[in-house]
Amino acid sequence: ADVNGGGGDLVLGAHRHAFLGRGGAGATFLRFGGPALPTGVRDLAIAAESDVRIGGAAAGDGLPEQKQISSGDFNGDGFADLLLGTTDATFNGRATSGGAYLVLGGPGLPPGDVDMAAPASFRARVEGAAAGDRAGFVLLAEVTGDGTTDLVVGAFGADPQARGDAGSVSVVSGSDVAPGPGTLVDLAVAANEFARFDGA
Repeated sequence: ADVNGGGGDLVLGAHRHAFLGRGGAGATFLRFGGPALPTGVRDLAIAAESDVRIGGAAAGDGLPEQKQISSGDFNGDGFADLLLGTTDATFNGRATSGGAYLVLGGPGLPPGDVDMAAPASFRARVEGAAAGDRAGFVLLAEVTGDGTTDLVVGAFGADPQARGDAGSVSVVSGSDVAPGPGTLVDLAVAANEFARFDGA
């Protein structure tokens, strides 16, 4: 992913990282690539060893495992944007409903800490439809055919069609995401889904 326009960057998930004292909130560390990328062993416990640290909004959110990170150019500015899953998060009172944050790359992404507890820090937040859904397996890609990058969010704990833990995948059309920052997309509202695929 080229988040800053300087070449390929490293996007590293730390699912149980204690961000700002929030145990298990999780974090994503960005280290910009290119000639300045250092060699040898680098310790991410040292703030200077990462360019950006994107942290979970609450203790226990678990933002994200490496397989819960996807990149693509959502807003068409030539910089990679990040879709970060948070399967353990509780939204709208739904325990471990999970969800995902869309964070825009480019010059607007500040160095240092970026806190998902602050709505100004994310372009959009997709929220799992029900308690225990554990939404957060993500893909940022153009899948609807309208030329806009879309948000695809899988929920491995969902119970569609009364099938326990069959899981589901929701497609949120990028063109339907309201202007941000801080846009909330609740998957419990059927109109927010372009499509949903329920596990068999």
